[in-house]
Amino acid sequence: MTQVSVRGGRIRNTFSALASGAIAQYQCVYAYSADRVKAGNNADTTKADIIGISLAALVDGQRGSFIAEGEIVNNSWSWTAGSELYVGDTGELTQTLASNGKVICQVGVALTATKIYISIDKTIIKTA
Repeated sequence: MTQVSVRGGRIRNTFSALASGAIAQYQCVYAYSADRVKAGNNADTTKADIIGISLAALVDGQRGSFIAEGEIVNNSWSWTAGSELYVGDTGELTQTLASNGKVICQVGVALTATKIYISIDKTIIKTA
């Protein structure tokens, strides 16, 4: 189920799905099968076809909430404001571009050190 809401003039697009395998909080996920998502990564184009970011840690078979577009605030983050966010080696959010045959998938931007805006770019680039 997709839920779209507006907070402070910004869109927040969320959905729920079942976890296939363990998924960490703020980990990027891809569609694995009907109503199931799996932790993504930048190893190949299938696993980098990100559809959302987990809002909580989940175990296999647990239903969770994911954000496809909108702001997330975490006071323990220390992003560089204005920097783009990408899918990392294990599906984590990173500001480091993939290289050496991995896949680049931009998933958002850091608004401040502790606030990010998720807006998943469906353009996937395979590095050389």
